[in-house]
Amino acid sequence: MYWQPMFLYAMAILKDKDNAEDVVQEVFTGILHKYDQIQIKTSLENYLYTCIRNQALLMIRKTGREDAYVEELSRHSIPAVDTTTEQQRFKELSNILESHVKKLTPTAKEVFLKNRLNGQPHKKIALELGISEESSRTILYRTIKNLKSQLKPFLSILLWLFLK
Repeated sequence: MYWQPMFLYAMAILKDKDNAEDVVQEVFTGILHKYDQIQIKTSLENYLYTCIRNQALLMIRKTGREDAYVEELSRHSIPAVDTTTEQQRFKELSNILESHVKKLTPTAKEVFLKNRLNGQPHKKIALELGISEESSRTILYRTIKNLKSQLKPFLSILLWLFLK
């Protein structure tokens, strides 16, 4: 879903099919490897367009053809985003995460929800659940590690489907 528009955007900047494919591949691969560290503050589509532009600029710098592309790049703005589709995808991903959270042990679920959704500090969670602060940290660490391992193969497939 995202691959073709991103490829066309990279093509418009680079004017080279192989380089455009490389740029798009590098961006998507980078996202897959760092999805747990990425904090998207705009829509996913805007984030991807920005990544593609930055990666294309990096490629231009590496190949030493910067002057030829500066003017071309300035003519290409980031297209408008369909926020309805973006919200729908976010809801689907949220439902998948929610179904995995429901499978957690009661204590792990409480610690995860209180810390990640409500932003409560470990000290407060520990007091409410009658556990030590260190136990709260350990439970959260193990829960996140567990969720990542359970969702990683699935998220790769989802990203592939959504970005196709």
